[in-house]
Amino acid sequence: MSSEIHDPYLGFSANGFTVTERLGAGAVGAVFLFERAGALPIKRAVKFVPQHCIRQEWENEIRKVIRLGNTEGVVKYLDHGFAEIGGERNLWIVWDYIPGKSLRKFIELRLVTVPILQDVIRRVLEVLHACHAVGIQHADLHSGNILVEDIDIVSFDGRQQRIWITDFGYYTASTGKEMLDDFLGLGRIIKDALGVIDFHGLSGRDKVVYSVLKSSFPKFLSEVDPTQGEFTRTPRALLEKLTELISDHVRTKQPARQRISDYLAAELIGERFDEWRALFVPEFVGDSALLDRNICVLTGLRGCGKTMIFRRLTALYDLPRVSGN
Repeated sequence: MSSEIHDPYLGFSANGFTVTERLGAGAVGAVFLFERAGALPIKRAVKFVPQHCIRQEWENEIRKVIRLGNTEGVVKYLDHGFAEIGGERNLWIVWDYIPGKSLRKFIELRLVTVPILQDVIRRVLEVLHACHAVGIQHADLHSGNILVEDIDIVSFDGRQQRIWITDFGYYTASTGKEMLDDFLGLGRIIKDALGVIDFHGLSGRDKVVYSVLKSSFPKFLSEVDPTQGEFTRTPRALLEKLTELISDHVRTKQPARQRISDYLAAELIGERFDEWRALFVPEFVGDSALLDRNICVLTGLRGCGKTMIFRRLTALYDLPRVSGN
């Protein structure tokens, strides 16, 4: 006898679509793959919420997404209904299917990178800008409600992973209930993601972005006093501020160009031809005293110029010899 527990949602059908696979579960429901077979197969996602978990204002989640219209990066609502499943009445809501993983899963698997985190920040701020324009809040912003889409095989550069925002909170200002702050939510997302990124394994620019996101940017996200600047609770200005902080950090951390006098010994110049050339003079005084001898031993204290002389001699010997010289 099989020990597997039968999932009552598998096989559920509506409007030509059938539940074929469990994708995940949240605090109040579970999400499944909803497929329509045939010559033109279609995949969607359907969330089931048992009657005892249905919140009084559940429609607000759908209303928010509808009000956002075609805002890029918002998972679209398609349909909903009620059905008796497993002996209990369930609400089912159909959404666009996004193949990929949640940001929370990326963090758990330590797959998140600085570029992905930057894309997440931009997408969240773009969606929050749209929310502000229509007078709503996400109200449940966390890494579990951000989806990182799998790389599409038709993608031109083969690297772009689109970011999507889903599961808007059912709370609204009209409910009179406390909502999760969207900007603080983004701050927590950044903190959680940075916690699994190895700073020492990053490239130069990624290190700059990491440092800004860790130390400088969070205070701008948490600021609530409008007198502190236009960035306060303003998504577009916050994105501009992030870009500005990164540029400033790059500029201030840019190493100054070394001068010849900065080197304690000629050996430190290495193979940098331009810097050796800056030390060369048109005429090498005393070269004949060295070149006229079959064997010549040159000694002296460290830093007296031995390496410089050998470099200069090499340059002399590398020049084409003119007959008679």
